[in-house]
Amino acid sequence: MKSSLFSAPQYSNPGGCFGEHSSQLLLTQGVVAMNGDRILSPGVIVVSAALVFLMLAVATLPSGIMAADHPKTVRGYVYDQDGRKVVNAHVTVTMMDGETQISAKTEDSDSNGYFSCNFDNSDWYIGNTIVVSATYGALQATNETPIVADDEFVQWENVTFPYEIPELGNGLFGFLVAGLLLGAIAVAALVLIRRKA
Repeated sequence: MKSSLFSAPQYSNPGGCFGEHSSQLLLTQGVVAMNGDRILSPGVIVVSAALVFLMLAVATLPSGIMAADHPKTVRGYVYDQDGRKVVNAHVTVTMMDGETQISAKTEDSDSNGYFSCNFDNSDWYIGNTIVVSATYGALQATNETPIVADDEFVQWENVTFPYEIPELGNGLFGFLVAGLLLGAIAVAALVLIRRKA
């Protein structure tokens, strides 16, 4: 007699009590009988259930992305509109799937305007959108073109405030002030010399 994964020794069905096409299950000697004479072993049932569970787990992943198998670090610098690095800006790096936030990490920029946020492999997916935002007092900024998370361990993304931050100082303004002071001193010196003459 031929046998297969879904076929096993024939069990008698005295009197055809279940009928030729019955779907009633018979639990007999560690096997499950179906349709009267075809049986499935418990091992087959367990494997089938595991496959169904795996398919459901994959189906629950956010759309258009792949699960990550390693951590990721997002690094960058915070600038103002004049390209000067902003110190102590509060930076938030967010992993997004469409409009859904997957995770977010925060960090303050250091004395060089640099920040670095670390994500565990369970915190992000390949294909997520990386959004970097920063606040400095009442000022806020977000990276103009959010990037897509790739399979690399490190990605760089800067954020720039669309305006000048006065606390950082202005090089041209400082130069002009210094020039005016020097000019005033020179004029005062000339006046004193003429008075003495």
